[in-house]
Amino acid sequence: MKNNLKIAGMSLMLMSSTWFGIANADGNTPLPQGAYEACSDKGNGDICSFVNDTGDSINGACGYQGGVEGKLVCVPIH
Repeated sequence: MKNNLKIAGMSLMLMSSTWFGIANADGNTPLPQGAYEACSDKGNGDICSFVNDTGDSINGACGYQGGVEGKLVCVPIH
């Protein structure tokens, strides 16, 4: 079951990583700090959640911003 969750999380990461790369690359939409904090003690593909700046609970999977290895970020499930 845990492996299935990791596979699902990685699929979500791949689908969403482009969105994060575009949103942050333009400088107009910085990623919320909670997105980073949600993955501070997790691995790539792990399930995560955080509360965004407007108070909404965001569920996702940890992935590398823009698909490039570096700091993990909680990528929302769309």
